Amino acid sequence: MGCCLSTSSNSSHTITEKTKEIDTMLKRDFLKDRKTYKILLLGAGESGKSTIIKQMKVIYHSKKPFTLSEVMMYRQQIYSNTINGLWIAIDCAYEQSLSLLPQNEEFIDEFLETIPKLFDYTTPPPVPISGLKDLWSDASIQRVFKDAHGFAIPENLSYWFDNLDRVMFRDYIPNVDDILTCRAKSIGISENNFHIGGYDYRIFDVGGQRSERKKWIHCFEGVTTIIFVIALSSYDQALEEDLESNQMQESLLLFDSICNSRWFIRTSLIVFLNKNDIFKEQIKNKPLREVEYFNDYQGKNEDVDASRHYLKQRVLSLNKNRDKEIYVHTTNAKDTKNLSRILVSVTDIILKENLNLLMI
Repeated sequence: MGCCLSTSSNSSHTITEKTKEIDTMLKRDFLKDRKTYKILLLGAGESGKSTIIKQMKVIYHSKKPFTLSEVMMYRQQIYSNTINGLWIAIDCAYEQSLSLLPQNEEFIDEFLETIPKLFDYTTPPPVPISGLKDLWSDASIQRVFKDAHGFAIPENLSYWFDNLDRVMFRDYIPNVDDILTCRAKSIGISENNFHIGGYDYRIFDVGGQRSERKKWIHCFEGVTTIIFVIALSSYDQALEEDLESNQMQESLLLFDSICNSRWFIRTSLIVFLNKNDIFKEQIKNKPLREVEYFNDYQGKNEDVDASRHYLKQRVLSLNKNRDKEIYVHTTNAKDTKNLSRILVSVTDIILKENLNLLMI
């Protein structure tokens, strides 16, 4: 009887091992045959997600990254960035009871007041360029722009005024730098497809403003990887939709909810600490400890590396799953070479993480 039980036990063990082998082979074949990966690009508003998508088009669709209709759309947005950004600065100056030079007040009354604050032009706005330059140079406008983050004044505004003669030329066609600098809110969900190293990547860029986040749930099924973008430069920046809220704090709260969500227990998570170029300059004028949410920072005020490491640790500390590895990259979305190198690492991570499914 004992022999019979032993034989039955050994047979059962053999079957179990065979089942595991077959299961592993099926998984391996599935991953080998799998050619498409679904990626969510998430982050709070103004984190730079859309710029990353534009850079990917430049890198992987190098012959023709943008269609003519897209270029014309970006030109329209650039006019909007320039005039709407200037209006934000003007309103901020008035809110601070700052006076503008009389000739600049006259220019606003005579020309700018005729343009809606949320205008939509396909050609340059009908205002004298010299008047725009004088208004931009006004001491009060420059004063509020120095604290652009506190007033939610667009970071790219100085770029447009540095290039005003070119941008306002009637036959102006945006170049790649202009398109990368151009800013527009991500509304809804946009899908972008890239073929990289024999694999297809479906990347979904989801609007980061609070009003857009309720739509995220529809993207969750079948997600391979999440790339979560946080603007390093947002540590002292107000939210555009809520000037009383800190943009970095908003990003951390959002990351917490995504990182620890039941939807993404087995989803690989990559963090881009973005806008490092702006952060390096910004930290010299506004140390972390001067911001309420980050006043426990213990490093030197102007130490860029220590400040960045502190923010990185704030992000990583939110992960409640010790078995979940979070990959962090420091990025400058406008630097094509920098992002190109990082994207190579990202695709390697995606493939590696999916192969790790074999161990589960």
